[in-house]
Amino acid sequence: MTKLLLAVVLPTVALFVVFAWVALAATRVELDAELGSRLVAIASSAATQVRGKYLIESSGDDDRGYVNARRKLRAIFESTGARLVVFDRDYVSKVDTEADAPGLRYYRGALDEFEIAKVWETGAPIASVSFVGGDGQFYKAGYAAVAASETEPQMVLVVAAVAPATYFARLGNLRRQLMVWGGLLVVLMSTVIVVIATLVTRPVRALAEAASDMGQGNFSTPISTRSRDEVGSLAESMESMRQKLAARDEHMQRMLAGIAHEVRNPLAGMELFTGLLREELPADAVSRGYADRISREIGHLGRVVGDFLDYAKPQVLQRERVVVAALLRDIAGVVKASPGVAIAIDVEDEALALIADPHSLRRAVLNLAQNAAHYAVAVAGEPAAVILVARAEGDEVQISVSNTGGPIAPDVAARLFEPFFTTREKGTGLGLALVRDAAQAHRGEVSVTSDERRTTFCLALPKGDIA
Repeated sequence: MTKLLLAVVLPTVALFVVFAWVALAATRVELDAELGSRLVAIASSAATQVRGKYLIESSGDDDRGYVNARRKLRAIFESTGARLVVFDRDYVSKVDTEADAPGLRYYRGALDEFEIAKVWETGAPIASVSFVGGDGQFYKAGYAAVAASETEPQMVLVVAAVAPATYFARLGNLRRQLMVWGGLLVVLMSTVIVVIATLVTRPVRALAEAASDMGQGNFSTPISTRSRDEVGSLAESMESMRQKLAARDEHMQRMLAGIAHEVRNPLAGMELFTGLLREELPADAVSRGYADRISREIGHLGRVVGDFLDYAKPQVLQRERVVVAALLRDIAGVVKASPGVAIAIDVEDEALALIADPHSLRRAVLNLAQNAAHYAVAVAGEPAAVILVARAEGDEVQISVSNTGGPIAPDVAARLFEPFFTTREKGTGLGLALVRDAAQAHRGEVSVTSDERRTTFCLALPKGDIA
């Protein structure tokens, strides 16, 4: 769900941010151009209301030409809100709607020297770039040429129309609105994605759990099909596969049961008659040793048949609370019967427990302990040591089985859990494969480490809800 959110929301937010930035930039350019055109029009209109030659010849603020020009410019100022300043080439004002007397310097003109030079050069009106005034607001100016008179087109002065760029405030409002809408868009998109992801991932998760159950050999739970979309089609295909696998598994179980029956019955008869034959032979007879050998081989063959059946059957767990210390003491009592093996138990907490199938877990740990004892005796000789350790690590219980002896070769260690792989002459190669299957059935794992001092198998299983 997180990946889906990132894959949809992030590109959407990125596109919205780009759109908002482009929209703000385009709006600012358009509003700036509109204000510039308006100020140029005001300046051009004001230029037609004054006669430049009279202002140049004006003797002061009581001069008739100055009074008439200021009256007309004040009327334009009151109707447009734009400050009007008429000035000469030295930026000395002749009329200023914000000053009561002429002769003041128009300092802004020096900053707009390039635009004003264009007006003097071509006579065409022009707008300046936006600038920040002393009050911190943005302003813009439009410049137009002032002719000497109606009949004398010679340019003698320049009039400036200056007004605040109020559109910056509107842009700020627009920016805030876009941020609000962007936040709402993120919330809306996240909500929609969460709803869609829930509707999509819930059936997919159910199919994944069903596939996991089938992978562990559980074919008894039907896969429900509620939708008619692609997920529904997948569920129908998986249900068809489950039914076929269940039928095949049932057929295999019947076949294995038949094989076990056909093999075990003769084995039982052979074992019975071998026992009768051994009893009839003298204790010192050479043939009695042959009979003992036959009995042992029959027992080995029976164990092989049992191992094959155990490996072929799916592990259906019957979970309950298992106290680890009691389990290890039970296993230690069995392994102690092996000649030349010393066994030790190290459990940090006598109350340490987990939810597991007691039969499956006991068989797995006993298998590890018996293998450890056999390896220790075969490699290290007597006395051989086997150590059973149990620790709680977070939400897991780790049961370790260690033995003395030399290290396991890396190529052998890599194949230890493969079915039918064994280094023992009489081994079936299924013991550690059964341990691995038991670990996976409990949603845990088994691992092995080996060095010059000892070899350790670690069975890590989740505790489960042991409350």
